Amino acid sequence: MKRMLPALLAFVLPGCFKFTQEYTVLQDGSGKMEMTFGVREDKDKPDAEKKMLEDLNPEEMQKTVPGIVGIGEPTAKTENGWVSVRVALYFDDINKMEWREGGGEDAKPRQTVHW
Repeated sequence: MKRMLPALLAFVLPGCFKFTQEYTVLQDGSGKMEMTFGVREDKDKPDAEKKMLEDLNPEEMQKTVPGIVGIGEPTAKTENGWVSVRVALYFDDINKMEWREGGGEDAKPRQTVHW
């Protein structure tokens, strides 16, 4: 995640970006979260899809987001002037998920999820 954010920001600045999180939670608290990152298409950067996929590091995501038990294969597409990457994160207990600043045990929580 540390490596992914600066790379994504290189595509974002200057310009716009989109970010969504969609949760599917089962009765036992397990489920998946689908994240989509999108940036405005730049004709001067025709390899944006490839670059965004390369910068998405599943191992870093698992360090940065405790509670993740699996990560789906990321996909990229260019549509309606936007380049986007979508990835699914799977969890056993949504209450154990939290986004952290950086990775490791000492990292401060930035966002927590409670169900």
